[in-house]
Amino acid sequence: KARSEQLLARCYTYCLPRALLNADEMGQRVAEAVEHSPDGRIAWALSNHDHTRHVTRFGGHGGEVEPIARLSAALLVSLPGAISIFQGEELGLEEADIPQELLRDPFAIRFWPELKGRDGCRTPMAWDAAAPNAGFSSGDCWLPLQEAHLARCVSSQSDDPSSLFAFYRDALAFRKAIVKAGEGEFALEARGSILAFRRTFETERLIAVFNMSRENAAHFVEGLPSTFEPGHVLPGSTMPQEGHFNLPPFGYFVGRGPL
Repeated sequence: KARSEQLLARCYTYCLPRALLNADEMGQRVAEAVEHSPDGRIAWALSNHDHTRHVTRFGGHGGEVEPIARLSAALLVSLPGAISIFQGEELGLEEADIPQELLRDPFAIRFWPELKGRDGCRTPMAWDAAAPNAGFSSGDCWLPLQEAHLARCVSSQSDDPSSLFAFYRDALAFRKAIVKAGEGEFALEARGSILAFRRTFETERLIAVFNMSRENAAHFVEGLPSTFEPGHVLPGSTMPQEGHFNLPPFGYFVGRGPL
């Protein structure tokens, strides 16, 4: 637990790096973590150097990588407390496949092939596809660079306003306004493939709705405003009609409105 009298700045939780893309499981993990940190002294991450990259863990391959990555980022920036972004998730990097002879993780070396270990999330960051070692280092890298990561390198996304990298920038800018409002009160529900929560502040509230499935999903939120002010809705959100959402696969809505 992280509470003010314990003088802990933040409590880093492993609940999301271990989660699957399932509304009920995700909802239970988030609700429990928030309950143990009622004053917002919690730090979240979806991926880190000890767990499978979340786009892979959530089942993203091929064309599903992008929508799953955007849904995941929308969830992360909506949560109370502090957040961490693991290198490469803003590019949509998937878990790397490391040949047995190139493994470095002692667990993987010892238990291969039953346990592939942690090397798959620890490969070099892909900065520039045209540079040696994708711009990560001029020397030999500890782990091999992944050819599949080159197409999602920083240089290929940084100037593209429609890229996942640009979306992360927009999402973090959106989060800044939420942080200014404080932690607020938190209420969550999970029903079917929908995870939804509300954060209530002094003069406004944040509504977040996520479809964690490959099928369309409907959801209703009572009392939503008919329109939202510019900048008060996270880019890419599926807009409601009189409080009714019809979310596409991996669709989401995150918006701020008055009480």
